[in-house]
Amino acid sequence: MTDFDVITPKNENELLEVIAANQSTPFRFGAGFTDLMPELKKNSNGAKINVINLAKVSDDSFKSIVRAGR
Repeated sequence: MTDFDVITPKNENELLEVIAANQSTPFRFGAGFTDLMPELKKNSNGAKINVINLAKVSDDSFKSIVRAGR
């Protein structure tokens, strides 16, 4: 199974800081994590991944993450 850490930002600024700080490490976003364990078992190449937990982001202005150009 893949080694992983969960990072839980509490607001939009923390979220953006976490994204910026993790550019050199693979990461994915999660909130409910129902698909996380099967995905980590399937991706058992041993590469570490950081999971950014969106469930606790409490900024009223935060609605979604959109890739630039889309």
